[in-house]
Amino acid sequence: MKKPRIHLPATLSALSALIVLSFIYQSCTTGKNAFEPGEKRYSSEYLSSCDYSRQIKEKTNLIKSVISDTTIRTFKGIYETHIRYTNNGDSCMAIHFLRISFRHTGLLLETATPFDSLKYGFQTVMDMIPYKNKHVETKNEKVVAAVNADYFFIKTTGAPLGIVYKNSRMIMPWTDSVTPYFYFGMLKNDRPVIGDKKSYLANRHRIREALGGRYYILKNNIINTDGLTTKPEPRTAVGILGRDEIIFVLVDGRQPGYSYGLSLKNLAELFKAIGATDALNLDGGGSSTLIVADENGRYNLKNKLPGSQRAVSNAWMILRKE
Repeated sequence: MKKPRIHLPATLSALSALIVLSFIYQSCTTGKNAFEPGEKRYSSEYLSSCDYSRQIKEKTNLIKSVISDTTIRTFKGIYETHIRYTNNGDSCMAIHFLRISFRHTGLLLETATPFDSLKYGFQTVMDMIPYKNKHVETKNEKVVAAVNADYFFIKTTGAPLGIVYKNSRMIMPWTDSVTPYFYFGMLKNDRPVIGDKKSYLANRHRIREALGGRYYILKNNIINTDGLTTKPEPRTAVGILGRDEIIFVLVDGRQPGYSYGLSLKNLAELFKAIGATDALNLDGGGSSTLIVADENGRYNLKNKLPGSQRAVSNAWMILRKE
């Protein structure tokens, strides 16, 4: 009588795979700011177009397995999404989206500078908020969200590398200190714009708010990252979804077991997948900061930093009428 054969190697292989997947799953869903596995919450006015994990998975190879996907309407016109996933290298990832619609919402996008001054310097995004609120309180406006913005001379003066426009006033001119360089801004007709120096010269008398950015990674639906670094990093970037709609994307990184980071090419692929036509990379790394107010008016840091909040040169702030 023949003894039954036991395929031990295959059994062990399957068991090993389960152990590895379990380890990755647990390591990606534990620790500070971790979401519940499989969590997916929507507000009553959830927009199906905010289903970014599905869009990214269908249109790119960035996502292997979605761990969590959470979308809420923070305020009228503002949708906040947080997704956790493993990439194809089995590394954990955390990405945060802030989608803003300016159409009939009473929302405004404004630049912020340290101490709300016309001079450059250093201040954390969180600490800039009270100064901005004090400046706009007579107009019954209040900051509801804030994101870090341009690169700057971090070891010396804190001067930004790009232009600065506040309330139609040029605070920092185009300097060509780094070339090529770009900008993101809002025109006086409330239309968002991303462009290079040529675009700036054509629009400079129409700009209401503007700050610089270093890499124009998605231009007219075409990925534009040839020759740029392929290193995965924490990222902050902004994209244009339509004439009156933009989206900020923040990628956590440099935190093994929590979030690995994205290359500029992968970031451009992500923006294209979620429907942006243009996207500009802003200062990332330790500068990346996303702050959103809750219903009680408390300001909460929504991304996870590898250290403490960095003092930066400027920021983007979303305001609404009280």
